[in-house]
Amino acid sequence: MMSYRQFYRMHSDPFPLIPEVAVFFESNTHLKAIEFIANCIKEKDIFLLVIGDYGTGKTLLCLKLLEALREVDGIGNVIYIPTPHFSYQMILRMISKAIGIDIHNDLIDEKIQELVYEYYEKPENQNKKLIILLDDFQEHTISSIENIKWLGSFNTTNGFFPFFLVMFAHPIILQKINSPVLGSLAQKIRKKYFLHAFDELETKEYIYFRLLNSGAKGFPYFQDDTILEIYRLTGGIPRLINSICDACLVIGAREEKKIIDVEILKKALSLAVLETPGEEPPTPMKEEKPSPPPPELPPVKPPLNVSLLILGLRQRRSAPKKEK
Repeated sequence: MMSYRQFYRMHSDPFPLIPEVAVFFESNTHLKAIEFIANCIKEKDIFLLVIGDYGTGKTLLCLKLLEALREVDGIGNVIYIPTPHFSYQMILRMISKAIGIDIHNDLIDEKIQELVYEYYEKPENQNKKLIILLDDFQEHTISSIENIKWLGSFNTTNGFFPFFLVMFAHPIILQKINSPVLGSLAQKIRKKYFLHAFDELETKEYIYFRLLNSGAKGFPYFQDDTILEIYRLTGGIPRLINSICDACLVIGAREEKKIIDVEILKKALSLAVLETPGEEPPTPMKEEKPSPPPPELPPVKPPLNVSLLILGLRQRRSAPKKEK
């Protein structure tokens, strides 16, 4: 049986389950988040919390930020903690590797902390910042969060704070950090950014952005009232948009349809997974007549250079010059 990628002549999946840094849709909320983080880095805030519901693109934003930070000169080292299953010792070892400290396998946490402290006490290391990106922060245990809090509180005798922590989490993290055990952490996190879902226009732009990046040439075409229903059903949550659009293309290719109308969407709902934890299931769709398709896809806004948003448009790392 022909896959929808073959039918629509695409070179890649337009709506994959896993985040793809190379296909980053620069929505208003995600670009503002990057600008917000860049400003906090300049202002030397130590703790920063980025909050978003399930499926709003926190992991993709985190990975894009990691890529952009590594391209910017003068930013310092950056490490990424993708999962709460990383133990505190694993985090310490990643820090040690990033700053160039050789750590033996048999060293305990306290000894590694001591070596890190000795490194930053040296005058030549007093301005070497280390940015730590922590994804799914809400899943960390209380004990793990207490240790991470120590990293943000760590400073040298000269008052230098080397670690800058950017934590990406679901809103339930607010309950955890406001608990009596972690009350001091809530006080330390002075700045928070809340990710929002796409609006109706961004939902449309997002769908065609993904299609064009998969190699689609004019088709499949999602009719405007189909996109409106997708927006209503998903609330503009990217992960849910991906799920329902993928199902639409499966049905569309099966029926050899190049235009995705409301009827195809109705059939696709039985395939798509639209619920996320804590959400109500979508309400039934209303009967609507499909509108005629326009002759071509709507324009998609040109991409920006996300790296240039970091630290007020600082210079990217320069490539080595070729000798003449």
